Amino acid sequence: MIDTKALRQKILDLAIRGKLVEQDPNNEPASLLIARIKAEKEQLIKEKKIKKEKPLPPIKADEIPFQIPNGWEWVRLGDIIQLVSGQDFNSSLYFDEPHEHSVPYITGASNIENNRVIINRWTDTPKSIAIKDDLLIVCKGSVGKTAYLEEEKAHIARQIMAVRMIYGLDRFYIGTAIHAKVDDIVRSQKGIIPGIERSTMLNLAISLPPIKEQKRIVAKIEELFAQVDAIEKAQNDLVELKKIAKQKVLDLAIRGKLVEQDPNNEPASLLIARIKAEKEQLIKEKKIKKEKPLPPIKADEIPFQIPNGWEWVRLGDIIQLVSGQDFNSSLYFDEPHEHSVPYITGASNIENNRVIINRWTDTPKSIAIKDDLLIVCKGSVGKTAYLEEEKAHIARQIMAVRMIYGLDRFYIGTAIHAKVDDIVRSQKGIIPGIERSTMLNLAISLPPIKEQKRIVAKIEELFEQIDLIR
Repeated sequence: MIDTKALRQKILDLAIRGKLVEQDPNNEPASLLIARIKAEKEQLIKEKKIKKEKPLPPIKADEIPFQIPNGWEWVRLGDIIQLVSGQDFNSSLYFDEPHEHSVPYITGASNIENNRVIINRWTDTPKSIAIKDDLLIVCKGSVGKTAYLEEEKAHIARQIMAVRMIYGLDRFYIGTAIHAKVDDIVRSQKGIIPGIERSTMLNLAISLPPIKEQKRIVAKIEELFAQVDAIEKAQNDLVELKKIAKQKVLDLAIRGKLVEQDPNNEPASLLIARIKAEKEQLIKEKKIKKEKPLPPIKADEIPFQIPNGWEWVRLGDIIQLVSGQDFNSSLYFDEPHEHSVPYITGASNIENNRVIINRWTDTPKSIAIKDDLLIVCKGSVGKTAYLEEEKAHIARQIMAVRMIYGLDRFYIGTAIHAKVDDIVRSQKGIIPGIERSTMLNLAISLPPIKEQKRIVAKIEELFEQIDLIR
């Protein structure tokens, strides 16, 4: 897969170094453009259309990260643009519907998505005003998100700054120069909430080409970004096709159509009988609790025919299901102790079918053990991983599926995965979730134990082939 984000950043980097398009020696040098911008700013200050800023210091040698072509200049951003800082309003000064003479009120990062401004508040008393074509940049929180304002004007809040061009500067090139350095700016910030100070923006040293070259650079960026967009779409399409292909493999697996059946295999009915006997013994020994009997599977719960020797069975009849329990913060910690065990809290602890451990507890109660299938049952429902630790405490967002009497854990995981989308779609509520009863009552198709293992081997083989597709 091509890293399209890195590719875009490389294009921007080449652009600001003067390596994206050829230079034209007949172009008027950027030094003359800077002189005209300076004269224009002085006139605007004289006419009291903008405020006079404190002089910015000359650019030092150690601020220049690379050489630029002849005709280009290093310049402080504040010397060539007007920077408008935002101002917050209390709730009495804005509203959720536009009035006759109101203007948009842009509050922060939530109002900028995919380089477009989302307007959902208005005010009648604008003070910190951005105008059409200003580059809006988020300077607090999700720093670096940008958009060009398309409205005639808007009030901006403290989380936003507006960069206004002076004397024919190409706004898209200036936006490119800012974008190319914004990651460095963010990394340099301190504090709990990252942010860009006004002084940081004004002092930003950028490389400035002649005006005609600015426009050619922007045209080349747009051309190359369109190609990157096409690559990204193709990659996303491929990812989706791989997902569909894998889901089809799982579907064939649980239908008994992925490998041939062996009539000499011991039928699944005998396996179920042994599992039942094993569960009764575990209950007798008080190693597991007795569950309420599950109802027989009805005809309308059977979505397809299965081969001879297979059986339809409730998941709760063949496994042990461990539900999680939340702990308050006094019962877990961020570093392991001598006898502590991992504490698995939820979806954030499961990525790419692996368990991420970042909390521990000395007092485990809802215990998952090695090889249990952990499944997220609240929030990002359906994420799964097999536990590799000897044991762990699981929180309420997790259930642990424990195999009994030789069941193949990977086949059972396959059967659950194949139906999890249907489970999720059936859930209600603001935070989707799987109830314990839903998991226990899940009707799955169970093949003979030897066929379970052959199915799993075939799935692994096919998934590996699918993953190799580029």
